[in-house]
Amino acid sequence: MKVKKLSGKVQDAQQIPTLFDNENITYHPIDIVNWKEYPYQPQVSFRIAYTNDAILVHYKSSRRQCSCQIR
Repeated sequence: MKVKKLSGKVQDAQQIPTLFDNENITYHPIDIVNWKEYPYQPQVSFRIAYTNDAILVHYKSSRRQCSCQIR
């Protein structure tokens, strides 16, 4: 996967989807389930880019709510 560098700054996170659309940043699937006891697998994808001072990630999910845990 290649991650594209974008010029300029993002002033508001709500700008990211439109910016990614304009820059043709593609989605990548998240399609691995690591837990046998929890086989549920919603359709989830993401796209990513970066600027001089930020990493930008946009997630798309078939669920209305999702959660993430960072360790």
